[in-house]
Amino acid sequence: MKTYVLSERLRAEPVARSDPPTLRAASGPAGEYVVASGVGSARVDSGGGSVDLTVVVGGDATPPEIHVMPDAVLASADSDLSLEVVRGASETAVQSNIGIAAHTETALSGEQGLVWRNGEAMPTDGSSRYGEVLERGGASSSDSKKVIRTYTNADGQVTVGISNSPGPIQRARHWIDHTLPSPEVPYWLGGVVVPVLGIGRVVRG
Repeated sequence: MKTYVLSERLRAEPVARSDPPTLRAASGPAGEYVVASGVGSARVDSGGGSVDLTVVVGGDATPPEIHVMPDAVLASADSDLSLEVVRGASETAVQSNIGIAAHTETALSGEQGLVWRNGEAMPTDGSSRYGEVLERGGASSSDSKKVIRTYTNADGQVTVGISNSPGPIQRARHWIDHTLPSPEVPYWLGGVVVPVLGIGRVVRG
């Protein structure tokens, strides 16, 4: 049986502070894993451009927000990051909306990246009811880090879709989905049914 030793660097602060629960995905000889703080445990499973994070919380309390650092396991330009928060050993679904802050340096590294929340387009240059994408240090900062802020459904689940190199049709779909309402019937734009043009609503996740 092989034994692996994983080394992680910890930073000690001179003054105690209360940080939000944080998950940092990592990869080593034994495979992918999660370094978690502020929660009971966490695990990661990835493949085919999808990363699934499961977070287990204990007791009756539910964290208002969880920070996620997934870059080490985001392997492709188009990735779906799914997060599920469950409770206890039985892993029952939490009944709460939980804020999610996904920190990334590799995803959305250019100016053309797109983001979805549960198939609904999120702006990368402003806020919406689905969330927002923030430049770390502000829009004028040279720092390439970004924070995708959104929230889970009432059952503690959410999927954030990221496209780092979208094509023109994908960009048009995102613009339509973000700009116009989202009815179940076809969009109307200037008397023209948009799906006829091939750029109707996109659903991801």
